[in-house]
Parts: sequence; C-alpha cells; structure tokens
Amino acid sequence: MVSFHRPLCAAALSIGACNEAPAAIIRVPQDQPTIQSALLVAMTGDEIVVSPGTYATGNAIFFGGRRVTVRSTDPADAAVVAATVVGDLIEFATGEDADSALAGLTLRNLVYCSAASPDISDCQFDRAAIRNELASAPRIMRCVFTGTDAAITNTQQSAPAVIDCRVIGRIGMHNINASPRVVNCLFAGSALVSKQPGPVFQGGAVVNVEGSSPVFINCAFIANVVQGWGGAIHTRSSSPSFINCTFYANIASATGGALHNEADSLVTLVNCILDGNIDESDDPATSQIVDVGGGQTIVSRSIVHGGWTGKGGDNVDADPLFVDPAGADGLLGTVDDHVRLLPHSPAIDHGLDAAVPTDTLDLDDDRDMRESTPLDLDGAPRFRNAAVDAGAAESDYCAADGDGSGAVDVTDLLMLLASWGDCSSPCPLDTNADDVINVTDLLRVLSDWGACP
Repeated sequence: MVSFHRPLCAAALSIGACNEAPAAIIRVPQDQPTIQSALLVAMTGDEIVVSPGTYATGNAIFFGGRRVTVRSTDPADAAVVAATVVGDLIEFATGEDADSALAGLTLRNLVYCSAASPDISDCQFDRAAIRNELASAPRIMRCVFTGTDAAITNTQQSAPAVIDCRVIGRIGMHNINASPRVVNCLFAGSALVSKQPGPVFQGGAVVNVEGSSPVFINCAFIANVVQGWGGAIHTRSSSPSFINCTFYANIASATGGALHNEADSLVTLVNCILDGNIDESDDPATSQIVDVGGGQTIVSRSIVHGGWTGKGGDNVDADPLFVDPAGADGLLGTVDDHVRLLPHSPAIDHGLDAAVPTDTLDLDDDRDMRESTPLDLDGAPRFRNAAVDAGAAESDYCAADGDGSGAVDVTDLLMLLASWGDCSSPCPLDTNADDVINVTDLLRVLSDWGACP
C-alpha cells in the first residue's frame, strides 16, 4: 500500500464538495515491486520513492503522461544516488512536462524524450544517455555523465535546458537541427580515438550540424581529445554561440584544437578564453580555431592564445593565468578541473557586460528572468567588479586587493600611491579599468578596507 492514503469522499462528490486528493508517496519495492508498477497506480502529484538497490527488469519504463516524480530516498546525497541504480530504458513520449520528473538516480540505460519536456535532476548517468527528439525540451540539472558515446543527443528542433552538468570522459553533446541552451557545464576528458590511422572523428566534446543553433554560457571545455577535427567543438552548417566559455588544453590530431567550423557555419564567441589548445600545426596562432569550407567565426572581447586576426575585436593574446586548471587531483580532464582566474589575470574585467545573456532559466530562483545571467560556472556571482571577466568563472578577488592577499590593507594603499597616474597592464589597482590610478581608485581602496568578502 502507499505511504499516504487518499481519503474517499463519495458523499462529498455527490454534492461537489470533494477537494483534490492529497499526493501520495509510493515506495519501491515496499509498496510496489517495480518502478513501472508504481507508475501504473500513481496519480498526479504523487512521488515514487525508490529505495537503494538495482532495478533492471529488462523492460522499458513508460511514464505514459503521468505527472509524477520518480526519485531516490535522498537526491542530494551522492551515496544514496550511487546506490539507487535503474538499468531499464525510461521513456517520456506522451507530452510530459516539468511535472514529470526523475531525481537522484544512477541511470544505466537511455532516457528517451519524444515531444516531451520532463525535469531530470541530480542523476548520475553511468554509461547512460539522454536522447531528445521532436521538439523535446527537458530541463536537465546537476547531472553527471560518465562512460562512452554522446551523453546528450538533440534532434528535430529539440531545445533542452542543460544546467550545472558535468560530462567527464565522454562526448558531451550531438546537436542535429537542435537549439539547446547549456549553462554552467563542464565538458572534460573525452578521448575520441580509433585504432584506424589518420583523422577519423569530428568534435571531441560537442558536434553541431544541420542547422543547429545551441547557446553555451559559462561552460568550460578542458582536455578533450579527438583523432580528427575540432578538439572541443565541430560545427557544420550551424550557428552556435559561446558566451563566457573557456577552452583549455583540447587537442585535435588534424585541425582546430578548440573549434573546427565548416560548410557556411557562423560561430560566435564573446567573453571567452582559448588557451593551450593544440592541433597538427602545433602553432598557437593557427590551432585555436580553424574555419574551412565557408565556415566563419566571430570572436570578441576574448583572450586568445596566439591572437585572433579574423572577424570581431577587442581580443588579447595573453596567458589567462588560471588558479589551478588541473584541480586538486593534479589531472586535467577530470571533474575537479578549475578555470578560476588569478588576481592579475588579463581576463579580469575584460568582458562585455551587455553580451551576458538574460537569465531565462532563472538560475538563482529569484523569478527575475530579465536580469543578466547572475552566476558563473561554479555558482558564484557572475558580476563582481568593474566589468564581467572573460571565461567561464569569475575571479573572486577584491578589485582593491592589489597583492591578492585576501584583504585590502596598507600594502594595497602603498601600491596604489606608487602607481598614481597613467598605468599600463598589469595595473592591479585600476579598480574601474580606465587605465588611470586616481581618486576613484583611492576611494575604492578605502571603501573596501578590510577582509575581502
């Protein structure tokens, strides 16, 4: 039986006074032996709570349009998620919306969405994937994808929202006539290689083809490798946009260490960082981005290793000065890779505020979807100082902390006075980025005096 009963109100129904029955919690396997059997008895608003264990019947799980949530006992507990394993295919193909949900499960088969837009959160995709077809638009949040093959495939005008996800050691996304919005995601450590010699594959992390127009915001592409073209991204006949994204240490055995674009594609990058990406040329000036066959890329307000001579402007050829891109484990291409900036990075305040897209997905849950995207890759504030930084992660330094000590103090005041007047890069205490140390900067030092927030 279910954990909460729905009271019968036949008498009330006869006079039209019965309120909607309260939602129930159906436990698997305590109340129903399988997830599918629980779905068959569930009603709108019910929760199906799956106890730790492995559930693989060999048959698909069909939501059948039911507006219910299937979740683990604690979606916020990584150990519980890891212990709650579903091995059956899960299908959303009956017009499901955000009221149909999966949360906090380890999945080992396909999640298939056809003309459906469920909510999928806090799941571990272990050799599992999501396929979206026929204008599906699921919301996929805080999920981790490991294994092989493409983590998310979007086709036929599908437009999922992918937020705060991590794709590690596998291809991240195939877009085929699709327009996903991807925010605050990490794509790292994919190795798309073959025993066959020579260039074979395209796109180590993301492939965009056939009129796709995805938007990537605050995303990092790190240490992806392809035996072919486009260490991180391959684009054909499509128009992706990358805003405040970081491309670092991606490798293509052919051309386009970071991006390879062809067949009249139009690729836009603004407020981005491209550094340490390598292709067969082994030349930073030519290996970051390669356009062929009518493909073209516009790069603006970005840090580009080796420089950028194509369309766009206000780009800088410099070391972006990351804090520790390999993270605590010392290995690139793993989940702890980190692209936050050191205090004197040339990427700080280099971005264009107006280019930051509006918060249509309401990342901070404040119901203000007209504001600029407020959070960065790490969930920290996107706007801190004179202007938005280039790259996926905003520096957490204080604008008036000239020596990066974590506090604004006498040392910073003396640095400011010693630099008074016109200054050239690096100019740590030019707090409003106007290339002059003056009274404005002095007042900022005084107002920020003390420990940095």
